Amino acid sequence: MNNRTNDTQYRERNMYYLGGTGNNVGGPGGQYANEAACVAAGGTPTDAEGSGSCANNTLRTIPNNTNFRAETEIYLQQTWARPNLINAPGATTINGVTGNATYDTTRPVPSYFATLEAMTSEMTSAMTDVANFADDDGTSGIKGIIPVGQAFLTAVQSGLATRNMYAADALTDELIDLWFNDGTHASVAGSYLSALTNFGSITGLDPAMFGTGERAARDLGLSANEAVLLQSVASFQLGFRNSVPEPGSLALVALALLGMVGLQRHAALAKAPRA
Repeated sequence: MNNRTNDTQYRERNMYYLGGTGNNVGGPGGQYANEAACVAAGGTPTDAEGSGSCANNTLRTIPNNTNFRAETEIYLQQTWARPNLINAPGATTINGVTGNATYDTTRPVPSYFATLEAMTSEMTSAMTDVANFADDDGTSGIKGIIPVGQAFLTAVQSGLATRNMYAADALTDELIDLWFNDGTHASVAGSYLSALTNFGSITGLDPAMFGTGERAARDLGLSANEAVLLQSVASFQLGFRNSVPEPGSLALVALALLGMVGLQRHAALAKAPRA
């Protein structure tokens, strides 16, 4: 990749990168060590007709960013695993108006990952590779990776969120649903967890600071208990706490805090002057 005064140029096959110089794989610097390195990095091999992403030497040009500032910090959001790529019950049809998905169980679809863990692991590794690659052109690179996908998995593994959104009891198991019914996008709760993880990563502040009365959660229709649970997950994922409390214990804490807020408001009203 070449940075020029007015634009940035790169070759398509250079997007598959393991490092290396010349024919040596694994060292610093080389963006296209050889075909084997390209394939190992995820590219498709050159076929008999000369096709394949590792054969694509097309030169691409990205126009210069006139708003560039050296102090700008760039973060990568590592997104969540997608249930529809793991265990979708059948071919999907998306309603163009509502976005809701319906599944045809008579038309099986392939599973690309065995578990949420497997997909999250692969995506985490991919984001790490991108971050490692980003500064090889002499720019400042990536400031950090925001572990949203890992936060989703933490919520599932800790028993706070539903693992299998397609299970018969998925909507009645009293756990948090992190995915929209298309199995791709985040639900309201998942979006809130994503926002909390982004907030903590960028600001360096503990998302648990918001507590039960957090306005965004309330406006989104999340309960105080759900808000505290998701805040605790983001807090744990970002290293602000050592564990995620069990759902039952956090529920009691949330109720206690709500009770305290209610008492404080009652006391304030009692002290207020009457007309």
